[in-house]
Amino acid sequence: MPPFKMNQEKLARLGVTIETFDVDAATDAQWRAINDLFVQTSAESAPEDPAPLLENTISGMRNVPPVVDLERWFVWRGNTLVGNAALSFMRTEENQHLLNFDLFVLPGWRRRGLGVELLKLAVNRAQEKERTSLITNTSSLPPDGEAFCTAIGAEANLTVSENQLVMDELDHALIQRWLDRADERAGDLELGLYVGPFPEAELAAIAAVHESMNSAPAMI
Repeated sequence: MPPFKMNQEKLARLGVTIETFDVDAATDAQWRAINDLFVQTSAESAPEDPAPLLENTISGMRNVPPVVDLERWFVWRGNTLVGNAALSFMRTEENQHLLNFDLFVLPGWRRRGLGVELLKLAVNRAQEKERTSLITNTSSLPPDGEAFCTAIGAEANLTVSENQLVMDELDHALIQRWLDRADERAGDLELGLYVGPFPEAELAAIAAVHESMNSAPAMI
């Protein structure tokens, strides 16, 4: 399949450009614009979480493990960002058919085709790297994400529910009752804490616990 071409007429009509991000060449102004975009992303998908801090954004984007192949694109309108895409895969022998991608477009810029243009980058890169499956995720808080995934023909393979506990609403009396009944309910189970390397005698059992993740629901 030939690579998808960017619709430059559409981008020009919208007054935007899509540019590859070079972490080593980013200016202070660009970092601030990127963090502003991430703040807006977080406000929509995780409104109760603290907003990303500029220094954390810079540190996180600069410190990518060598085993991860990561590329980013940003959608600029002048000095302001209106969207972005990130593509990544692990340089390992396993899961060589997978490529992860994330994209975000500001609410006021959706349904204008920017998501499709960013998706082209993911599909083209997948073809170049001979990756046959693209993985992404979305949240139920901004409904546009699920609608976009449905429109492009993506399939939902794993649904996760997230619960948050407001510490001010914690029932301390209930927790104490659980602690009081811990011995009778635990049976022959014992809670262990390891600081530093795992004990040699426990390695086989610990490995078995980690291997049990292979029975978790498949991502594809």
